[in-house]
Amino acid sequence: MHILSATEEHAREAIEHITTDDPSAKSLLKHHTLDLGSLNEIKALIPTLAALPRIDLLFLIAGVGVAPFGLTKDGLGNHFAVNHLAGMLLADGLMPKLMETSKSKQSGDDAEKFSTRIVVESSELHRASPSDVKCESVEEFNTDMDATLLYGRSKLMG
Repeated sequence: MHILSATEEHAREAIEHITTDDPSAKSLLKHHTLDLGSLNEIKALIPTLAALPRIDLLFLIAGVGVAPFGLTKDGLGNHFAVNHLAGMLLADGLMPKLMETSKSKQSGDDAEKFSTRIVVESSELHRASPSDVKCESVEEFNTDMDATLLYGRSKLMG
């Protein structure tokens, strides 16, 4: 299992949680420090992950919560870049490996055939998004507003 996180501390917390029930699982876990607000960092990591023998599950559950507006290294609104673009870029870059993994399972039973997954976490706070979202320009997502509105708007995309 490969864990992508912004800091080593977040990875340690995840690994500790995962290994609570089975300490031996620690040897199966690998951490990659990654700024999900940097499209270049994501692009650079994709070949490493795509070179894995298989990818059965891709969980896209990291993100910016109800937090102040900021710009990423790429000059994009942090909520939009991290909560939407990062997951989209990872899923798109890893899709060939996911499809290859799925194809290799087609001789199994139905549970095995359909077990390759992409899991995206969302939120009911999409209901708190501004009523005038148009998705017509980057500038729209680079506009500061209330943190709840920023988060809600980013969840409309997921």
